[in-house]
Amino acid sequence: MLNKTFITLASMKKKKTNPWTIVGIIIAIILLIYWLLAATVLEEDENVIPILDGKEQAIP
Repeated sequence: MLNKTFITLASMKKKKTNPWTIVGIIIAIILLIYWLLAATVLEEDENVIPILDGKEQAIP
């Protein structure tokens, strides 16, 4: 039984991961986080009107 386990483990080769796949996944995660944060910032500033004297006034 134990010998069969070792043979099975020896026959299972480690799958090589393409480094470009890892780079692509990291870039996709960074873009998704940026998109989520940018959407949050835009939504928060929706009800604010910029005024020429440099101050901002909220819509009542």
